[in-house]
Amino acid sequence: MIFKGGLFLLSLPYAIISTARTLLYDYGVFSIKRLPVPVISVGNITSGGTGKTPMIICIGEILKEAKITFAVLSRGYGRKSMQPFAIKNGEDFTALQIGDEPKMISEKLNCPLGIAADRYRIGSLLLKKFGSSVILLDDGFSHRRLHRDLNILLIDAENPFGNGFLPKGRLREPLIALKRANVVVITGVPTEERIVRITEKLKEKGFSGRIFTARRKVESVISPSGEKVPSEELNGKPYFLFSGIEGHAKFEASAKSLGIDVKGSVSYPDHYPFDKQEIEQMKKEAKGIPLLTTEKDLARIGDSMNCLNTLRITIDVENKEQFKEIILKKINCMHLKEKKQ
Repeated sequence: MIFKGGLFLLSLPYAIISTARTLLYDYGVFSIKRLPVPVISVGNITSGGTGKTPMIICIGEILKEAKITFAVLSRGYGRKSMQPFAIKNGEDFTALQIGDEPKMISEKLNCPLGIAADRYRIGSLLLKKFGSSVILLDDGFSHRRLHRDLNILLIDAENPFGNGFLPKGRLREPLIALKRANVVVITGVPTEERIVRITEKLKEKGFSGRIFTARRKVESVISPSGEKVPSEELNGKPYFLFSGIEGHAKFEASAKSLGIDVKGSVSYPDHYPFDKQEIEQMKKEAKGIPLLTTEKDLARIGDSMNCLNTLRITIDVENKEQFKEIILKKINCMHLKEKKQ
């Protein structure tokens, strides 16, 4: 109880600063800069895994299908380098340089990346170098300095509003910030009861946009050679799990949903910088049982370890055609507006 009380006291300064910052942007005291192309932001109001990276990849695939060029802006959390990057793709860069999430996004989408704390400045440079038609802003809901034309907010169905500010809870901003979203996607396990409860809270806080739901889709296990393991081979197959992500419990549940026999499961802090010695130690602990990790962790570990299986997870948006229509309509409207100007 003392520890919880201490966390509550630590949360007070965070709550005051976050609320003040939100209001200063809302009332125009802090300026917001605009890039000359449409910006689509994907983010959340709480810390933790809501599926931002799979959602960026999902939107990127929608844009690729529509033959719209795009680039991704990210801060690159967890990276060791402070150097800003405006690069064609992440092929020749490590996760330590650009961050594990941008590395994974680049591997999936093969798109230009801008990695820096100042998303406006690196975005401007990225557009000069590669001339993309659209910018995808990764984890951008709370990054108020950059104007966005479509604000997509992801909400975890199981813990939608964080149960208080950090570090006691998971809330990054006051709930009045919910009204900034244009689209909300409820992720995780969006039961009817949870959807109704979340919808009521959103309306109470002034949100008036569209609400979608999305589920984690567990596709397959990818072998160290990069091949899909047939689903019939996974039922009852033993694996030793490890990850350095915030949602390790979800990772474990996803593995079990394929029928995998989890013989061991080790959770490390988010963005944990695994080295070769730790992987070798993990192999010893597993005693010959295959190691299974996440694609995000593999992006951080790199190709030096050719003994790792990965769990491939995507995000499956319900009413995807309507979701796609909102994105493409916004982009087309912004481009028409720019031509008239």
